[in-house]
Amino acid sequence: REVGDRKRDIQFHFSHVTKSLPKLEGTFSLALKQREAYRKEGAIVLRKVFSPEEIRAWVPFIKTSTLASYSTKDSTPDSKRGKKPFIRVHNLWKENKQLCRMVHSPRLADIARQLLNCERVRLYQDSAFFKEPGDSGSPWHQDHLATPLEEGARFVTLWIPLSRLKRSHGTLKFLKGSHSLDYKQIGHKSMPLSDIGTYRPPEDTEIREKFKISSATDSSSILFPSELALGDITAHDGWTLHCSGPNSEDITRMALAVAYFNDGARLSKAGRAAICDDLPVWSAWASAVGPGGLVNTDRTPVIT
Repeated sequence: REVGDRKRDIQFHFSHVTKSLPKLEGTFSLALKQREAYRKEGAIVLRKVFSPEEIRAWVPFIKTSTLASYSTKDSTPDSKRGKKPFIRVHNLWKENKQLCRMVHSPRLADIARQLLNCERVRLYQDSAFFKEPGDSGSPWHQDHLATPLEEGARFVTLWIPLSRLKRSHGTLKFLKGSHSLDYKQIGHKSMPLSDIGTYRPPEDTEIREKFKISSATDSSSILFPSELALGDITAHDGWTLHCSGPNSEDITRMALAVAYFNDGARLSKAGRAAICDDLPVWSAWASAVGPGGLVNTDRTPVIT
């Protein structure tokens, strides 16, 4: 069936349960030590941001909405290298009112404000990432390069597991302090729009050599939580190098990522991202803003 038909069916099916879904309101105060650790390392694990019951109530809806919206054209870069792409769907909040409530959670926005050290944050996008058993890992990359925002914009991604996860599920690992290092020398390059899909991420050996990492779990260099409980989240800066391994378990690794940037940020002078894999996500609002323009569109709303 067509994607549009599936979306309408989901909207109708879940319309009667909207009121029973947790609102995910309130705040989540970070200790000074946590804020300082994040600014130093560029990533952090936050425990018990939500109760297990809150996340558990949302999982069926997120899962069904993601699969209904997924199209094979929503492939990850893995598919360009001959590997099975994992499922990813962006901006579900614009597809239905129910999921908009979760993505616009004041609790998540409060965390983003504290980590970005700003008064107001804007939503960049939400992204559902489903990695089925046997799906390959993701190479080292930096999220900010896939956005059309100016280099100095502050950007954070909150990654929410939708089940209890171990490393073997293919969870994220982060290179500590990489957000403040010479990221332009790691292998990232700006590309013309005609070269979409040809981006070459840095190889694992390049990262290990450059940052003197002794092993994949070197805790002095790598933040790689052994387990994430239901209700825990991770947060990472837009310039923090991170990757994930393959899913070697027999259940799908499901996660919802919500990304924010500081209110007052501008579009890059080029008017586009250095890496254009997500071009369909931001092209419409970026063209309306124009190179160097203030990003204050209804597709990137302030979340309070």
